[in-house]
Amino acid sequence: MRTAFVILAALAAAPASALVPPPCEWVEGSLSLGEWGADHGTGPAVWPEPVGADFVRWTVHSNDAAQAPRYVGLQHCPTGQEILLGLSPAQAEAQLAQFDALMTSSDQYTLRQIGEEMAAAGASARVSRNGLGDCACDLLLGAG
Repeated sequence: MRTAFVILAALAAAPASALVPPPCEWVEGSLSLGEWGADHGTGPAVWPEPVGADFVRWTVHSNDAAQAPRYVGLQHCPTGQEILLGLSPAQAEAQLAQFDALMTSSDQYTLRQIGEEMAAAGASARVSRNGLGDCACDLLLGAG
């Protein structure tokens, strides 16, 4: 009992940054997220964020943070349905803004419709199921 109290006291006293879990790692070769907690130091760090009911989203930058974002992913954790958008370097910020507008619209879109809209804006789109890895869902929603 005393040990549990000491651990809880240490956690309570720890700075918030010490409790932040590690990010997911982007694996360029498979265009997917690596296994949660596995960092091979090769891919850029990806920080997923929850969006809506049971969805997670992430943006992939290169290892050089000054460059434009390269990909944006959206995953529905319970079903494994997902979309990966490849952003055009010259239009990445505008494409991200359009993606955000689709996500916050009062209209509802399927992943395929989001892909079609984004493809019309010059992004590549890949809709799949369980192809992007479980790291984002494992990290944020406890799914997987």
